[in-house]
Amino acid sequence: MTNSKHSVNSPGFLKRLEIVVRKSATLNKVHFMVQKFWVGFLYATGALWWAKRQLRLNGSIVVLMFHRVLKDQEFKLPYNLPGVVVRENTFRELAEHVHENYEAIQLEGATPGQDSNKLRIAFTFDDGWTDNYSVALPVAKEFNIPFTIFVCPGLVGSAQPFWPERMTSHFAASGGTIQKADIAEMIEQLKHCSAEDRELAISKLVGENSPSDSNDSSNSSSRTLSWVEILEMSRNNVSFGSHTQTHQILTTLQPKQVQKEISLSKAALEKALHSSCQIFAYPNGNWNPQVKDIVAQEGFKLAFTTERGAWTPECDPLAIPRANVYEDNLVGSNGKFSPAMFEYTTFWKVWRSMRSRRLSANEGHSSNRGPASETSSNKKRPSVVNACQD
Repeated sequence: MTNSKHSVNSPGFLKRLEIVVRKSATLNKVHFMVQKFWVGFLYATGALWWAKRQLRLNGSIVVLMFHRVLKDQEFKLPYNLPGVVVRENTFRELAEHVHENYEAIQLEGATPGQDSNKLRIAFTFDDGWTDNYSVALPVAKEFNIPFTIFVCPGLVGSAQPFWPERMTSHFAASGGTIQKADIAEMIEQLKHCSAEDRELAISKLVGENSPSDSNDSSNSSSRTLSWVEILEMSRNNVSFGSHTQTHQILTTLQPKQVQKEISLSKAALEKALHSSCQIFAYPNGNWNPQVKDIVAQEGFKLAFTTERGAWTPECDPLAIPRANVYEDNLVGSNGKFSPAMFEYTTFWKVWRSMRSRRLSANEGHSSNRGPASETSSNKKRPSVVNACQD
């Protein structure tokens, strides 16, 4: 690594990072207020209903992407990332709403393009946190909702195995000056770094303020599923897919490393579950044609991205889009589950994304590359990201 102004070692690195995230936080507050008014307008005019109808008539399957479902006391913990958590009661009300108004289906065996009286929805969870077993499973069983969990076998039964949670945990323990609202944006910035540069940046951000006796990893909600829990869930309408062996962002690895991450995870899941593993989810949604080819070579039939969209007959089966779901896009201004907000952040936004891509294709602006998430690692990066580059 060079000691240039773009290096993590640069004296101005932390200052540039804080400026970026503070500007982002201000914009997010304005966006939130405008969004509330817009959702109410779309709901009142029937636009949300119309978008749902279009998706159903097209035979679409809307694949929801969750990460964690937490009880109230755990939801309030300072190191939880807002963009990946849902309250237990919110999840319960969502599950009941889906049960009453839509058709919840299992991914395995599903085929887009089929006629259906109700819009089909599939629930998926990334990473395999233990709350998927202790909190989400009982609710899903109550409302007869099957779901799929994408796990990393190399991290099964681990306490705080993912660096974003470790980073936020350190900030909470140290009482640092960086606000929680800024941390999520900071994490997105650091995803563009190599693993080595990222660890160095986190170390510099945290500094030496973390108490030596801090032991946040001891919290039971901070670990991933055990094999015992996985086996029990597999007998209760839950299927499992690969999320690589250790949750590496595949587009940052060499082909041999990519192949190892994918093959090891597949072998471990098949050995533990005594069944073929044919579904996969790209960590952080990052993929490219070379990564996708390796996924196919390893025998996976379906692979899921984090790009917003619905699963239609036109989709590449190894680049199926999903709709990310977390607390803030499920609740209204009163903090309780809002069907209108759910329908806006899933069906409306999914339909809009699909419509935009279709219009671009019709205008001749599309290329031979995959969808937006395929080249996410090649997007124009904010200037602060360059601080992680050599």
